[in-house]
Amino acid sequence: FRAPADMLKMARHRILSLALLTGVLSVCLAFSHASASDTWLYMHDDYGDYIGQGWEYFYYGSNTAFSIGGNHTQINASVADPQEPWNFTFSASPALTNGVYLGAAHGLTYFNPSIEIGGQGRSCGSYTTGDVEIVEIAFDTNNVPLSLWVKFDQSCTDTGNTVPALHGELRINAHPPIIINAPVTVSAVRGQNL
Repeated sequence: FRAPADMLKMARHRILSLALLTGVLSVCLAFSHASASDTWLYMHDDYGDYIGQGWEYFYYGSNTAFSIGGNHTQINASVADPQEPWNFTFSASPALTNGVYLGAAHGLTYFNPSIEIGGQGRSCGSYTTGDVEIVEIAFDTNNVPLSLWVKFDQSCTDTGNTVPALHGELRINAHPPIIINAPVTVSAVRGQNL
């Protein structure tokens, strides 16, 4: 059986289209495994919050010094802007892992996680309550933190009443997912270049 020239031409176009699509998908998959790190802090607060003072804060790692320290049980982070330094402490027993920690308070106990966020000379001290979500946390082989991605809400009260809160997200060397969508199929009209 000998195929007509048009059929051979169409088959070559399909093979070329498939090869092109495979190449594009390979490049997309390579980029999807890239691990660019992300470092920034964003905070805002409810009206009347003592810590945030009604301001919205945003710092980038490219123009502000960020640091992270601690161990599996307690993470200490700081954003060392000379005008507005901020300090963060998150603790959990037996260890901090990815997940949600509700009812965090000042001072770690076996049953309660701990949160303490302060800056510009302000701190809740023993009146700290809040919730923490650890999205990413990683340590090296010596138990030294390498990356942190945390979302938080903190209030200055221990009464359980609804009070204004500080809300925010801190990323230090975090690795957010890169999502790339590629077409599932490619359609072409006979004679169209791909």
